[in-house]
Amino acid sequence: MSNLSPLVFSLLAVAPLIVPALPAFATDAVPAAGSKPNVIMVFVDDMGWGDVDINWLHGLRFGNRNRTNSLLTPNLNKMAQEGKLLLRHYNACPISAPSRGSIMCGVTQGHVRQNRDILFDAPIENTPTLASVMKAAGYATAGFGKWGLSGYGMNAAGTSPNDGTTAGSKGVARPRQRGFDYFFGLMRHNAGHCHYPVNRGWIVWENETNITSTIQGKPYSTDMFTARAKKWIVDHKTANPNQPFFVYLAQIAPHSSLRVPTRAYPSGGGLNGGVQWDTNKNTVNTAFAEDGSDIAPDTFIHPDIATLPLTRSDTGASYDATQLKMGRRYYTMIRRLDDSIGDLIQLLKDLNIDDNTMIVFTSDNGPASSNTGNDTGTNDFYSEGLQGYDLSVFKSYGMMDGTKGDFYEGGVRVPAIVRWPAKIRGMAGPAGTPSTSTEPSMAQDWLATFADVAGMPIPSLSDGVSLVPTLTGEGEQMPSTIYSELHLSENSTHGNTGYLIDYLDGHKGITRGQQVWLMLDGYKGIARGLNTFAQGQVTFEIYDTLADPQESKNLAGTSEYFVELQERMRRAVLWRRRAIEGLRAGDAKIGISYSHINQKTYFDSENVPANPPEGKTLLPGKLSYKTFSQNAAFPWVPDFRKTHLAARATGMLDTKNGGGVPAEMRTLAGAKGLIMEGYLDVPADGVYTIFAQTDAANGSKAFIHLHDMQLVDADTEYTPGTLRSSHLHYGTTAAFDGSSNPKNLRLARGKHPIRIEYVAAPENTTPALTLKWAAGTYATIAAAEAAATEIPATAFSVASDLAVSTSEIGAFSPAKNFTIDVNTGTSGITWSATVPAGSEWIHVQENTATGKLEVALDRNTSGADRTGTVVIAGSDGSQMEISVSQTGTYSYAEWKSDTLGTAAGTEAEKKPLACYSRDGISNFMKYALGLDPTKKHGAPGEPGIDDGGNLYLEYTYNIDATGVEISGERWNPATQAWTSADVSIEKDETAGTLRIKSGVPATADAQTAPRQFLRLRVKSK
Repeated sequence: MSNLSPLVFSLLAVAPLIVPALPAFATDAVPAAGSKPNVIMVFVDDMGWGDVDINWLHGLRFGNRNRTNSLLTPNLNKMAQEGKLLLRHYNACPISAPSRGSIMCGVTQGHVRQNRDILFDAPIENTPTLASVMKAAGYATAGFGKWGLSGYGMNAAGTSPNDGTTAGSKGVARPRQRGFDYFFGLMRHNAGHCHYPVNRGWIVWENETNITSTIQGKPYSTDMFTARAKKWIVDHKTANPNQPFFVYLAQIAPHSSLRVPTRAYPSGGGLNGGVQWDTNKNTVNTAFAEDGSDIAPDTFIHPDIATLPLTRSDTGASYDATQLKMGRRYYTMIRRLDDSIGDLIQLLKDLNIDDNTMIVFTSDNGPASSNTGNDTGTNDFYSEGLQGYDLSVFKSYGMMDGTKGDFYEGGVRVPAIVRWPAKIRGMAGPAGTPSTSTEPSMAQDWLATFADVAGMPIPSLSDGVSLVPTLTGEGEQMPSTIYSELHLSENSTHGNTGYLIDYLDGHKGITRGQQVWLMLDGYKGIARGLNTFAQGQVTFEIYDTLADPQESKNLAGTSEYFVELQERMRRAVLWRRRAIEGLRAGDAKIGISYSHINQKTYFDSENVPANPPEGKTLLPGKLSYKTFSQNAAFPWVPDFRKTHLAARATGMLDTKNGGGVPAEMRTLAGAKGLIMEGYLDVPADGVYTIFAQTDAANGSKAFIHLHDMQLVDADTEYTPGTLRSSHLHYGTTAAFDGSSNPKNLRLARGKHPIRIEYVAAPENTTPALTLKWAAGTYATIAAAEAAATEIPATAFSVASDLAVSTSEIGAFSPAKNFTIDVNTGTSGITWSATVPAGSEWIHVQENTATGKLEVALDRNTSGADRTGTVVIAGSDGSQMEISVSQTGTYSYAEWKSDTLGTAAGTEAEKKPLACYSRDGISNFMKYALGLDPTKKHGAPGEPGIDDGGNLYLEYTYNIDATGVEISGERWNPATQAWTSADVSIEKDETAGTLRIKSGVPATADAQTAPRQFLRLRVKSK
């Protein structure tokens, strides 16, 4: 690519639209002090959509009515009745670790940089997280329960792997390194398989201190984490009553080992009831008997289970003893989570903070059909094997098929309830009925949602959208990006879909392999075994999951639309994700092998296809832009499409002029923001590395997207003034430093939509941005940098928003006037219309205020057809043409000319024909109406009913016609004859139209007024 002319990326504006100066800097709609809501996210483990009682009440509207559930969740039901129930909310991945990595970073599995597939304890990257976003908004942040994202293998010195037991060991991505002020819980993923971790040898951490030995009794996981979260909320409210808080409560139930509590949930809940943290014994009150004595673990079964009908849906018979035993345990675990929700809500009421606290309840993935008793630990006082639980006992997957690891709905659709009394009305509809939504949403949307309610900009890195409009009913909801991928080895625990009795036969025992799913046009596509497909041959199953949640009917190939959708889904997969380079076995920094994530063969071998705009004018050498400003520096590069900031200026960037930025951006007070959009023209199929380089001023950052995929992250851990590549390992561990094995980007020739966002600090008066590229494969990033050249101006273009309602006018002569709508989109384009030389018979009148263009034509008496053009030019440099064609009229003598006869034959055959074109319309009538006798015509009149209910027929007519008389008649049913009585003719000589109208109003009552008829008569004078 060295032959491409270099260019320092130009940001000079052409005719910008300047927003008037504001009295103060525009803010990101930050809530007033004291009004920011507290936020609590309860994130449970392996809880299915069907495990929430109230989901069934509403979900059965959409599908399988033969299934019923008997599991009760009264507190979650009440939470839904008082809030919002999201009936089609999806996890980011149906496996725990990648699901957690996605939700914490606010990205889909196509963009998570370390937590993909079945990688456990992989360190979460140092990008904006749920916690760091809230911390930046001024929140106190605390995490409780299961973490599993810490890279536990690195010790404090970062030199050798260990189990994190050394005092002071920090790992590489512990909660307090990712935005949490406080953490109490389990670091390791495996510890989250055990519900009595203190008694099984797993480490409980308080911040970076191992406090396991200080915790007394037999603390059950759900109780321990709930009680510790309650204590933190009370302590924070006492010490900092005006500071909002964010709590991430990651419960491990009902995951893995089916262990039950020590005793019944304490009554009351809230400040003085429910589970409480005993500071003297440093444990939860249920870790001992009520009298303070020791207590046996794993003994309490919820009493309600005894009254529930538990029979097989296939035979109607009872489940066997082992299945019922496991079912009782599963029920108890779910009810324990339900009790903890009621306890938390009561605490908020007791503290008088309930009204302005948002609680989100959701799950990491669908229910696990392989709940075994494998809580391996050093203190194995459990001898009872807890294996063989059948999820069909409680239909945890709801009316759908699929469980953990599946991309069928049961594996990916999860419970989601949001309660926020100050903003969510709840109780919509009949009494006790919650407000519900069936719009698809996904786990990455929570980071964007929390940023929105906290008054922070949504990071450009995030794939999520704020769900506030859906939750509150205020504003317009942006659609969520629904996309996920997962590689499960055929020989792994999760290698196939299983054989649950409720599944459709076609869904049983399917090998999962390398799989992907997405939504497009409201339809769901699933593809499996991607590593076995040739390029471009991936086949999607396609389902309408709103109407068919069990996915019983595969729509693929059933119509031309679904054939076309299949191809669009193939392209959309490549537009929504980026490949990453896994750590190789032996990378001791982490102590975990990432080698299998390189097996994304389909993704890595396909060129990302171009996606040029359809039906729009492309302006070369330009990009559209908007500028923004605010008082404080931007903490990260925002997604300015989702901001509440008002744009300070909009316009077009001319990429033909050297460095610089729009002139008004340099003088903006406060922190500066810029978004640029358009197309990048890739000259040839191949491998590319893209680079971005900001100015060297402190605080300068950028983020670039191509299609819907992350391209260059010059935000995370970026040093202003340096080159940042599309390698995308920045923000991850040291082993991902990008110095070797770069993961290249494969692009197809053509135009690719590009979005570039850039921020500069308030004191920066010389903002700048340079983009470079290098074609080909390089062994190191340094080698690619050395070969890179600046992207030429001609590689950029922008699609003009200017559009017209029609690009073609076909008229008879004389012709009526034509009105054309001219649309300028949202870019503030101004326009003007002109008629080129040779088209002077066309007259235009602009009304740019209303976007209307009036077009009038001179009468054409030449006897020949003619064509002309109207040119509309936009202030953005775009140009559109409207073609105009008009038939010619003939004199009366010409109508009778022998030229209208046949060219050969007998003398009689050479005489003028009454209907030359043989279309049933005589030449004489065509002459009167101004129609071309040499062409065939359909019915020349247009019927209609006017405001008075009168039937009419409207025609064009020949204003210049001589020797003809035009009249109209109506059929009189009483006399059974045609009559001219009560018939009028209205002529518009300017427009060249006439209307024959009945004076007898029409009626829909055919008994009293039969159908009416009008006809046109033309005769010689």
